[in-house]
Amino acid sequence: EKEAMATDSADLQAFMPKALELQKKYPDAQSILVSEESNNQHRADGSNLSRYRSISYIAKEEALWAAEVSVSFDPNRERVKVLHARCLHPDGSVHNLQPEQIKISKGTSGSVYFDQYQELSFTIPEVAVGSIIDYCYETEEYNPFDPNLFQGRNYFQWSDPVGESILRVSVPSGKELHYVAYNCPPELGKPEKVNAVDSIIYTWKMADLAPVIPEPSMPPYRDV
Repeated sequence: EKEAMATDSADLQAFMPKALELQKKYPDAQSILVSEESNNQHRADGSNLSRYRSISYIAKEEALWAAEVSVSFDPNRERVKVLHARCLHPDGSVHNLQPEQIKISKGTSGSVYFDQYQELSFTIPEVAVGSIIDYCYETEEYNPFDPNLFQGRNYFQWSDPVGESILRVSVPSGKELHYVAYNCPPELGKPEKVNAVDSIIYTWKMADLAPVIPEPSMPPYRDV
């Protein structure tokens, strides 16, 4: 939907000062995750809807690969929709992804292996050092394996400095959400809990997170 994807980028300008502030604090960083927000909704009928938005600052040429975005999905159970993908240059110019630039690759198959998953991919146009890239997409699991099963994970901290990371999880009223917060300070691991119409919303917010520095024989990021 061309009009929806070419959304106004006025809100992007506000992220540039934060990006430059973090760049001064972490001058060796190749890129900076200025802001990310993940919203997950477990519906009463068992289907699931998630929306993810990522806003990153490209500090060095080594991070230009971040313009390449891919999302895997099972076409028999899931739908993926790109809401927007764009690049903001320091001069204020904005370059938007066009719908025809989105590609869908088929699943792979072999003599003993068949993968039903497909991959949606795109390249955000005109990304350069000093620019901000912003993309947002939705994944709807309309045909879940088990309507009572809802699961996911969020890392918050990563190899890049993180300005802000927000996770929201919504479950129907009357259902209990079980969660575990690994290696997390107690004051951050417990979510804010709000009662909404027919649902309960859990929110975790973390800000100004230093990058995880890789070490020899380090465990996987998900364990750190």
